[in-house]
Amino acid sequence: MTGDYKDILKNANPDPVLKLIARTAVGRELLERFLPLLKRGQVRIDAYPAAIVAKLREVIPAGQPIGACLVTEGAKGTIFLDYTSPIGVLAPFLVHEIAHALEPKVWAGQTAKSQTALLDAESEAFQTQFRFTQELRERDPAYDEFLKTNYPKAKLLHSLLEFDDIEELYGRRSA
Repeated sequence: MTGDYKDILKNANPDPVLKLIARTAVGRELLERFLPLLKRGQVRIDAYPAAIVAKLREVIPAGQPIGACLVTEGAKGTIFLDYTSPIGVLAPFLVHEIAHALEPKVWAGQTAKSQTALLDAESEAFQTQFRFTQELRERDPAYDEFLKTNYPKAKLLHSLLEFDDIEELYGRRSA
């Protein structure tokens, strides 16, 4: 896959992203648990609506990618991706959202009701994302170079966020 990290997917097909994720042990372990949810239709992976992408681009600083988002409604969920981002950026964000999709407290609504539960879930997902990114960087130095060259200011793609960083990212509310 070396050199393909910059590829932009022409259609909203997550398969190439899932294949990239599967190149790591972290990713394979996640996919083993996640793919049954995807196949059953409990979780879908869709493109963000264009209007949402446009609004996000207005507020996200230059050099920062648009992430991904898991939205749950009852027993169903949708992971939204920005398919205008390169595959090498989509993969860590999808890993993060897959971690959420596998988290029972997300489905129980606890993360919507409790700031503590939200921050705990985010911390766990960022740790998984970081482990995936580190493993891929170690396996393929071209991926490390891709991130450093194209997203040097995107801290969440380069380092493990500390709890204070996550709290700042998600705002401080009373639990």
